[in-house]
Amino acid sequence: MSPTARTLKYYRNLGYYIEVVERYNHFTKKRNDFCGFCDMIAIKDQETVCVQATTVGHIPDHQRKIEASLNLPLLKKANWTITLIGWGKYKLKRGGKAVRWRERIINL
Repeated sequence: MSPTARTLKYYRNLGYYIEVVERYNHFTKKRNDFCGFCDMIAIKDQETVCVQATTVGHIPDHQRKIEASLNLPLLKKANWTITLIGWGKYKLKRGGKAVRWRERIINL
């Protein structure tokens, strides 16, 4: 399961309406995020969340990209929450083989 699929499931379980806003451009062969860094938009009550999903190892790269974006102040001024969510595998017990996917959430 991809970080995007895990994030969609996570937010839907919390009661959010969430949709993917990242698009693939066939001409440039690149993915384009909303505002340059938003993969998904989640809405619940009067809260709007811009969500960037990745793996735990890529969190620093995405955090730098978001913080350098000229669109970040625009979304913050509109009272949007900017969330970076990284997914990684963690062992359940010491020495055990069972692993569980867990999220690491950073609000910017």
